[in-house]
Amino acid sequence: MPLQWVRAVGAGPHRLLSTIHYPLSTIHALRLCLCALLIWSAGCGGSAKWQDRVGARDPMVKKAEAKERNGDYRGAIEDLYKALERKPRLAYAHRKLAELLDKHENDPVGTIYHCRRYLALVPKTEKRAMIEDWIRTQYVALRATGSEAPPDAATAIARLKKENMQLRDELTALRRELRRNEPIAVSPPPAAPTPTPSGPVRLGRLYKVEPGDTLSRIAAKFYGSATRWDLIFEANRDRLATPGALKVGQELIIPEQDVEVVRE
Repeated sequence: MPLQWVRAVGAGPHRLLSTIHYPLSTIHALRLCLCALLIWSAGCGGSAKWQDRVGARDPMVKKAEAKERNGDYRGAIEDLYKALERKPRLAYAHRKLAELLDKHENDPVGTIYHCRRYLALVPKTEKRAMIEDWIRTQYVALRATGSEAPPDAATAIARLKKENMQLRDELTALRRELRRNEPIAVSPPPAAPTPTPSGPVRLGRLYKVEPGDTLSRIAAKFYGSATRWDLIFEANRDRLATPGALKVGQELIIPEQDVEVVRE
């Protein structure tokens, strides 16, 4: 195989085709392209370098990196969250977001979350050992604040679903009991009963997000423990796409510690 073909394999099959300038038989050309495709997909298609190269070309990621270079770290974080709202599987954005949350927001919960997402999207990354060490240091930082490590996402979701089902059953039983105890009026005709709200039941207070706030910091402020961030996140799923998508001035519902949100 000519040298220029070997070099073209690393750039992808389309580059290889552009290097062929003399006639080939159809079968020979197809075999050559198939070999190049297999080498390219195995060698770089799923690697961390390839994922980073693809992620770095995303327009919103470019905008975030420009803001980071200018010292606007909060703006860079918000742009990375926007990029992930459009493309949740953008591994490079998860890694960059973890770096910014660690360095400039002191948010171990968010850092751990986005490191885990990066490893889930690029499980064979050559940076795996480094990122796993990074996650361990974030656990140490979290424990240093007097808090325990955040629960596994799947376990937390299963627990919330179970508790919400129990609350929904209790609410249904209470409504049935209220209807059974309503007095029966003969005359005059009773007024139309006030409809029972069927939307989400939310208990708690409102809190306006301040500069530098994260869910773990807000949870520590109201509950005394940063690990209760998931309670605030679940109560505000209609306005938060991810745990770190906070905006200054945004109003959040802070539920009572012993009350979960019933989501219909």
